[in-house]
Amino acid sequence: MLSRLGVAARRLGASGLSCSAGGSSSSGPLSAAAAVLSQQQQQPQHAAPCGAAPAAAAARSFHSALQRHFLGLSALQQQPWRSPSAQQQQHLQQQQPCHQQQQHQARLPAWRPALGCQQSRGFQMMPRRVKYRKAFKSLGFNDTICPNTRQLAWGAFGVRAVGHARVPARTIEAVRRVLRRKIGKGAMLWIRMTPNVPVTGKPAEVRMGKGKGAVEYWAAPVRPGQIIFEFDRITRKAAVDAMAAIGPKLPMKVGFVEWS
Repeated sequence: MLSRLGVAARRLGASGLSCSAGGSSSSGPLSAAAAVLSQQQQQPQHAAPCGAAPAAAAARSFHSALQRHFLGLSALQQQPWRSPSAQQQQHLQQQQPCHQQQQHQARLPAWRPALGCQQSRGFQMMPRRVKYRKAFKSLGFNDTICPNTRQLAWGAFGVRAVGHARVPARTIEAVRRVLRRKIGKGAMLWIRMTPNVPVTGKPAEVRMGKGKGAVEYWAAPVRPGQIIFEFDRITRKAAVDAMAAIGPKLPMKVGFVEWS
C-alpha cells in the first residue's frame, strides 16, 4: 500500500510541476504536497544531525497526513489502540470468568456449613445464615404447631412425634443413615424437621457469669403430632420395621402414620 501511494504521489508531483512550468494556474496544494514528498523520497538518506529530529518528525507527520487524505479516512479513525485500564480489565474478568474458574466453581458443593459451627464430622444440617448467632432457650418450644406438619405431604408412610423434644442435627443424621440402611436405595425418604435453633454451652468447671456460652450444635424443635419422616416406594412392613429401628435413637416417643 505504501509503495502504491508513493507512485501516486510521484505522478501527481510530476503533473503539478509540469503544469506550473507551463504557466497554468490549475496546480493545487495537493500537487505541491505530492511534489515535496517525491523530492524527499528521491534525496539520498544520510545520518541525521543532532538537531534534525524535529524536521524528521514533521516529515513523518506530513507523510501520514497525505496517506490519510489518499485513503479517505479522517484523523479520528486513525487513533492508536489503547490498552484497557486495570479497572476495565478487572470488570472484563468478572463478566467473563476463565475456564479454570468455571471448573473450580463447578467442583464446589452446593451445601456449605454455617459459620461458627463446631460440628465437622459427616453431613450436618444447619441454616446457611441466621439473623442472630445465639437464641433464647425457649425458642420454638410451644404447643402451637403449623397444620401442614400434622399430615403426610409426599410419602405414603410416615413417622409422627408423640411428645416434645429438641432433636440435635447429629441425631437427625444418625437416624437418616439407619433409615436408608433399612429401606434401601430405591425407596424415597423425606426429612420433615429442620435444625434451625442454636444450642449454646459452656465447658465443665467454669464459674458462673461472663456471658452466654458458644454455640455447640443446632437442634430442631419437635412438638406432639408433627410428622418428622416420610417414606414411599416401600411396603408397609418395611416402613414399620424402619420406625421400630429409629425409636431408640430419638429423644421422644414416635408413632406410625400411613396414607388413607
